[in-house]
Formats: sequence, C-alpha cells, structure tokens
Amino acid sequence: MGGDIRGVTEMKTDKKFIIPLILLLFFLLIMGVIYYYNEQETYMLTPLPLFVPTALPSDVSIPQGESKTIAVGFSYNAVVREPDTVSFYLSSTIGEVPSFVHATFDPEVIKVRPGERFYSNLTLKIDPDAPIGEYYLSAAVKSSRFGPHDRYDGTRVCGDCGACFYLNVIGSKEREKIPLASRIK
Repeated sequence: MGGDIRGVTEMKTDKKFIIPLILLLFFLLIMGVIYYYNEQETYMLTPLPLFVPTALPSDVSIPQGESKTIAVGFSYNAVVREPDTVSFYLSSTIGEVPSFVHATFDPEVIKVRPGERFYSNLTLKIDPDAPIGEYYLSAAVKSSRFGPHDRYDGTRVCGDCGACFYLNVIGSKEREKIPLASRIK
C-alpha cells in the first residue's frame, strides 16, 4: 500500500518541460524561416522609387569650349542589410548623350546605406565646336544590387534612375550676357 511514487512524479515533471521545449523549437524554426526569407528578399521601405533626386539644377548654361561643375544628389530608399554600391553616369532621355559633351563625376562610385542622401560633383565640359542649342540630359545613378525590373510585393523597384536637366550650350558672345557671379567656377 505504501508503494514508491517517485518515478510517477518525475515522469509528470518531464512532460511539463517537453511541451514548452517543443513550442520553443517551433518558434525558433519560424524565426529562422522569416530570417532566411528576409535575407533572400530585399524590399522597399516606401513605394517611392529606389533613388529620389534631392539636388540638381533644372537647367545649366555652358559656353562653347568651357566647363562647369554642378552638384548632383539623391536619397536611397531601399531597406537592405548591406550597403549598396552606386555608380553615377550621364545619360539622355531622348537618344544618346551628344559626343561634344564630356562628363566626369567625383566620386563616380559610392557606397550608400538605407535612407542616406549622397552627392557627387558633375563636371560638364563642352567642345569648342559644339552646336549651340538646348539638350535634355539626365544625371543618373545605377545600383549594383538591383536590376531595372526587380519587384517586391507588386512594387516596381528601378535600380537605374536619373534626374533630368536642360543643358544650354551657348556661344562665346552670349557668355558676356551671363552675370559675372554665375561665370565663376
């Protein structure tokens, strides 16, 4: 009648720990799947484009045979775990960049983090025999992480974006009409 009940008590105690242990392992499995999914899918913080222009003049006037430096700025809107490497280049929304326009960015390649604003100095040099006129160009940036048609959750993520401006090539006689303050480089 006075039997040993220690074995029964120990078994009940073990069962109390098994259920929380299974729940903990299940929770860790779910967290691992979520972490893996987030590593595989880089997504947008907002429905804005990947790059948003923050600094660029709407039009630039440069006399034939001269050059001018302007600031180009963008903000980076993707949420990524690692910095993205972004490269600057000059493009044209209509056709190709005219051969008499020579562009140099400083810096040309830069690493950016989510939400960061970044800038580059764009130097435009015009050939002396360039035709006078107005040209529609774009100071553009390209992501090394995103392609031009990457998508997440139905939102288009464009990894190649630009800020457009008008380039006015003027003659040397017209240069005198430009105020002295704007001619200083």
